Amino acid sequence: HAKEAAWQAPVLEGLTRGMENRKSPFPLSEPDQRLLVKTFFENYSEPLRRASLQMLRINGISGESLKTASVAKAVLIIKDSALPEGRRAEAIDFLTLGDPSAQVSMLEKLLVPQEQPAVQLAVLRTLNQVPSNNVSDYLIRQWPVLTTEIREAAIGVLMANPERSALLIDALEKGKILISSVSFDRSVSLMMMKDENLRNRARTLFTKNEEEAKEINKTYQAALELKGDPSAGKQVYLQNCARCHAVRGALGVPFGPDLGTIHNWKKEDIMANILNPSLSISAGYELWEVELKNNESAQGIIVSETSAAITLKNSEGLSRIISRQEIKSIKSLSISAMPSGLEKKIDKQQMADILAFLRQN
Repeated sequence: HAKEAAWQAPVLEGLTRGMENRKSPFPLSEPDQRLLVKTFFENYSEPLRRASLQMLRINGISGESLKTASVAKAVLIIKDSALPEGRRAEAIDFLTLGDPSAQVSMLEKLLVPQEQPAVQLAVLRTLNQVPSNNVSDYLIRQWPVLTTEIREAAIGVLMANPERSALLIDALEKGKILISSVSFDRSVSLMMMKDENLRNRARTLFTKNEEEAKEINKTYQAALELKGDPSAGKQVYLQNCARCHAVRGALGVPFGPDLGTIHNWKKEDIMANILNPSLSISAGYELWEVELKNNESAQGIIVSETSAAITLKNSEGLSRIISRQEIKSIKSLSISAMPSGLEKKIDKQQMADILAFLRQN
């Protein structure tokens, strides 16, 4: 059986890719659908089960009796907490072959810290397919008990469409979800929504107004009087800054400016830019949005240009070459590619420490 599964899985995955790339549908016969369902539920090979599920996703299950019986079988697996989390997660994903709305109550009960992460993430993937926006209301109510990994995936569900995004913005405004829970890339997406009202509300949330920035800076003035420890500051840098900045070509990702170039800046100037990244945007590091002719959009800094294409790099360090022929519009967002809100993550002593680290020769 092991040898059989070893060659069956790649073959089935190849067939799946072929079906995905076809311009016209290629329906499977009912016997083939039954064979795929049987393979999903009974085969011990995880790659083979996954490939079977993907093929069923593309083709669907045409017979209502087969679909009903299969969903009922999946529900039994989901409810059996003695089974491995991967097997239960697969069964949760299987529910998307039909309308998972009927299983919402069961799925919501699985979105708790007592369940394994794989199960919770599968729940979120499946709830995302439920048409009702009641899913968003539940996620917001459940937010206090969601762990960090689950929250990141939940934010994706809360941004699945404009209506859900509106509920997310409401929750952010009311403090039900902390602004720091939204990653920088997702915050940019919210600030670029087509709905003007939602776009403006998001920009108010994620960018500091002048008065707020002054107040935060005033609060942190005490950090300038504290003695900083460069060694401790290095750790603060590695935890909060190394994702986007290097220091003298080392210790981080060269997405933003190299922080080794600011060692002779005044402490107050460095701190002002840490607290309000858009205060002075270094040339070449402003954030751009490119809207493509296929209605897709991309954000990042422009790292190179040719007559034929531009290259964008995002805060994950991933580069993308975009042909000028694909571009519908391009504009500067007039905001720094560095996320704001660092004051929510470091206290005054940590600020003193990172200033000492950045200013050492």
